[in-house]
Amino acid sequence: MSEDAASATAGPAERVQSAGSEYGFPHGHIGHLNDQEQGVFLKFKLFLQEKGLYRPGPPPSHDDPTLLCVPFPAAARRVPAER
Repeated sequence: MSEDAASATAGPAERVQSAGSEYGFPHGHIGHLNDQEQGVFLKFKLFLQEKGLYRPGPPPSHDDPTLLCVPFPAAARRVPAER
């Protein structure tokens, strides 16, 4: 880095607000589901069980983070029984 570039960016560090507080992260992640999301997630797991795509175990066929990873956010916006 040149001296000009270093002097242009040099200065005291500033505290910035975390994006987490603005966007609610980790909202929607395991351990951070609200009551409604938890209920929908349980219904989703039951739906997967009925279709033979999930076994609760022990050991379960999929852990909760795996189930939340891709299919749940999309499925939460739909009513699975209508598909």
